[in-house]
Amino acid sequence: MSLLKLIEDKFESLSLRLKIEIFLFPLIIILLISYLFYENKNESKNIVKLDRNIINVKMKASYLTLLKQIEKFSSQNNITINFIKRDNSNIKLVLSSSPKNLFVFLDFVERFNNFSKIETMDLSQNKLSLDISFKKFYQKTPYKASKNTDLKVKKQSRFILNAIVDNEVLINNVWIKKDDFLDGYKLVEIFENKVFLKKDDKKIFLKLHKDEKI
Repeated sequence: MSLLKLIEDKFESLSLRLKIEIFLFPLIIILLISYLFYENKNESKNIVKLDRNIINVKMKASYLTLLKQIEKFSSQNNITINFIKRDNSNIKLVLSSSPKNLFVFLDFVERFNNFSKIETMDLSQNKLSLDISFKKFYQKTPYKASKNTDLKVKKQSRFILNAIVDNEVLINNVWIKKDDFLDGYKLVEIFENKVFLKKDDKKIFLKLHKDEKI
């Protein structure tokens, strides 16, 4: 009781201003917490709403327009279209050209628009078979053709293709498989005597020396 009495006496001795501040302080804290909680809740709702809007985005371009754009790009890059067909929301293609031109086409398809996605791919020598889906919306950098549409492949001395054994390759004396990474570069494709590595927009084409294929 003496402690309560002491606190009461101390409170009574305070100025009116301090009494008001002590009274208002917990109310301000409560209001601040309530405000922050309300803002976070609204922000979460907006994020969910934005995600739903992205999911529900539909492609405006017609498939006829897409086919014409693909044919135009192929013609400009010396790529022969052996087969092209629309299958629901997919476009199936069979192309013929040099590996260099086919890699250019793959880069073009990857960033063709915000809906294009390669579902299946079969690349052998000078032929490329693709199944491209346009079902969903993806956020990505649009394709921009350079003045020279040739693929810029830089041979870097730090990568040396030592051997190819079935589905494994030896680069810089390290064995890796398709889709594995080496120094940040992904092994995209394995050919009979060469491999294709990619890191973001950087592409490397490594060729195997003679008598190193096992």
